[in-house]
Amino acid sequence: MKRLRKEFSNGTTDLHNKSLNFTIREATTIGLSGDDLARYLEREIGPDMDEYAKRKGAQKRDLGYESGNRTKVTGSFQAGGINEFVDGLLGLKPLSVAKLKAEDERFGIALPHPSFPKFQPGIMAHLTPTPTSSCVLVLGAPDDGAETRCDVIFLEDCQSRHGDRPLRHGLRGRQCHCLSRLP
Repeated sequence: MKRLRKEFSNGTTDLHNKSLNFTIREATTIGLSGDDLARYLEREIGPDMDEYAKRKGAQKRDLGYESGNRTKVTGSFQAGGINEFVDGLLGLKPLSVAKLKAEDERFGIALPHPSFPKFQPGIMAHLTPTPTSSCVLVLGAPDDGAETRCDVIFLEDCQSRHGDRPLRHGLRGRQCHCLSRLP
């Protein structure tokens, strides 16, 4: 699977015409009859083909994601200034997307995420922050856009410094510099 992914990332489109060489490090000798082969396969994969299919399906789904990072979304927004940017992050105003891409990283090889929609620069992103340190990012119109949940990482816990009242703030370094309280 890793080799196929590498070939695909290199732009190979005829993957069915590729060959793969590998070294066999250990082997088991079995008899030459069909019964010998059947006994060996049953011993190796078990008597339940449905269970075997589930294990193979889980391998196909999970192998290569050992780092735990399946999808990485990167991008940038355009804003008229820091106040407009902060208002956008707080969900008060939409932000214009400058660029946005999602990659699926498997076996350490990043490829464009197959189900992430393609967006043109300038589409409006509506962020809906929640108090659980996550937000919903909606790209496009609020009622007709692509939606995804995002984790929000705060450099410093502003709530512990300022109480439960919502704040409009900017971050400089690792310090919170509150600009004004929201009405």
